[in-house]
Amino acid sequence: MINRVPKFHEVIELFYERGLFKRSKDPLPQRGQSLEQREKRQQAMLETVTRRMVGGADDPLLTPVLGNLREIHKHLGFVALFPDKDVCATHMYFWMIVWPQLELMFEDALENEQGSIPLRYLARCHQRDGDRLFGDPVATREAILGSLEASLMQVMEESGIRQETAHAAGSQFLRQLGRLIRHDSFPGRTSVDGPLKELELTLGRSLEKAKAVIQHLEQLLEGAKVLHAAGRWSQPEPRPVLPDELQEIHRNLYQQARGAAAFGARSSSPLFDRLESIFKEQIRHVEPGDFLSQKAQQVGRSEATRHLIRHNVRQFHAYVLLEQIKCDLDVGRRMSRVNTSVLELVAKSDLDREHWLAFFQDMPLSLFLLNAIFSSSLTLVRQQFGEKKFLEAASTLERLVEAAVTEGQQREQRLADAAREQINVLQALLNTYHAQHHLGWLATELLTFVYAFKYKYDPGGQPHATDKLEAILDDCVDKRGIRHLVDYETLFGHYQRELMLEGTGVALIMIHQYNRYVVAHCEYPLEYLCNPLQRLSEILQRALSAASAEGEITSATLKRCINAEFGTGKDKSIMRIGGLRPYECLRDVGFYLSALHLERQRALNPGLFLYLALPDALQHQVLQLLSPARYAEDLRRQHSQSPEL
Repeated sequence: MINRVPKFHEVIELFYERGLFKRSKDPLPQRGQSLEQREKRQQAMLETVTRRMVGGADDPLLTPVLGNLREIHKHLGFVALFPDKDVCATHMYFWMIVWPQLELMFEDALENEQGSIPLRYLARCHQRDGDRLFGDPVATREAILGSLEASLMQVMEESGIRQETAHAAGSQFLRQLGRLIRHDSFPGRTSVDGPLKELELTLGRSLEKAKAVIQHLEQLLEGAKVLHAAGRWSQPEPRPVLPDELQEIHRNLYQQARGAAAFGARSSSPLFDRLESIFKEQIRHVEPGDFLSQKAQQVGRSEATRHLIRHNVRQFHAYVLLEQIKCDLDVGRRMSRVNTSVLELVAKSDLDREHWLAFFQDMPLSLFLLNAIFSSSLTLVRQQFGEKKFLEAASTLERLVEAAVTEGQQREQRLADAAREQINVLQALLNTYHAQHHLGWLATELLTFVYAFKYKYDPGGQPHATDKLEAILDDCVDKRGIRHLVDYETLFGHYQRELMLEGTGVALIMIHQYNRYVVAHCEYPLEYLCNPLQRLSEILQRALSAASAEGEITSATLKRCINAEFGTGKDKSIMRIGGLRPYECLRDVGFYLSALHLERQRALNPGLFLYLALPDALQHQVLQLLSPARYAEDLRRQHSQSPEL
């Protein structure tokens, strides 16, 4: 059951579809899984809508409204919203978030005679009919014809067309248009070309006047399309009565956005915070943590957890999963956490429960964590989606059965296959949760685990394997608020780099958040951390250990050992994030240790810290050996005092 606030791109898509802008001849990018594809499509739709509604330029009325809706979505994106099952979240969203902004825009258009022709037309219709046309296609058709008649007569009068000619031409056009407008469809541009041409001919000899009337009428029809779409949109329940405070918040947001168009200021955060609180009250939102705490006092912790899982058509499942992950990190290896998987493995194999418990006992802690999360997800899949989906997800366990009866490299390969398939199940589950609920911060925290697990256990992942994850992240996080300024030292000076949710910054921030989460919730985090620097550290450790085997490291032994260990790999990628080569990664190792939240984990990357402990002269030599050309270039930049590497 989907009962959530729509995503911003869904709002644009809906308006584009319902407002018949989809009939535009402009090519529209296809829907895709990636954030880039989605943003291109969204931008193309917005450009079509703004061109048809306001001529393509920044409109003093529509631009602030679109900006406010985007800002509200950015604010609500990080908020977990759990509406009561008897409250339609989409319905409340429209009346509490969208409609007040539109009403203020219409009011502004009439008071100040601003805005495009389509917007002023809609404003006059709103002044006359209010919101009564929603879901009433019959009344909407009559309202369209009546409002177009009044507007058309006014335009022809202002153009100096004789009253008799105007009345005859207008009546003929409206009769023809009336036959084309149906309750379930509005005529496209090609359908009205004929009546428009006849109107132009009927208006008489003044070609300029006739063309001016036609151009004005074409814009009125754009507004009429939107009005017709409103008539087709049935409301599941009556319009809610909005608190006076909410109306005042919207008025302040609208006025601030109008001012921002001139002065570039952003709306006040406290207004968004208060809007969020009122919206939560209206949808009867329940915080899962508060629910669990109150239930635990009444019926005990175990029974409270069962209530939490079942509550309100099981909308708290994502929260349950996240809490179980926290618990896993806190208590470590606990066999009860893989119980669902063990039961299925016993059924799928000839091995008994004790064998499978020993199998999980021998797993590395990080891999056990993944299996514990997967086992929990199986339970949630069965409860939420039924036996068929459960069996599909549980089929992943067959790789573990194969691993249990093999040894050596073949066993490791089966475990790796199982890990990749389990991650795919977790990603699909997160995609489903995100599609059905407004998870906000819950989605971002679960996302960090899926992202980090994919990096750790799916080294051969396809280029677009994380596209959906990045799209989820964009729905939940305001990119402008995620900026890490990293200060770091290199052999060439002190630098600062801003880390943002763009390009390779997405992966770095996701892994940073995962590692920070692990360190915060785990007493012994070493085995759980995600370490993209591992390969570089291992190679350096072998090289530097060999170089120091006979005592103090000399320039000659260092050269021999570095060349022997790196070999032809000096020009190959050493870190999958950004495809970094050894030179760039080691030169900026201070940045990457900090960006990945690994700067204090010396035991995790001993090779890197051995390198950092070398005298500067030997560190310079290592970099020069890895890439003489890049090293020389960086030296030149240092000498020219360039601020960037």
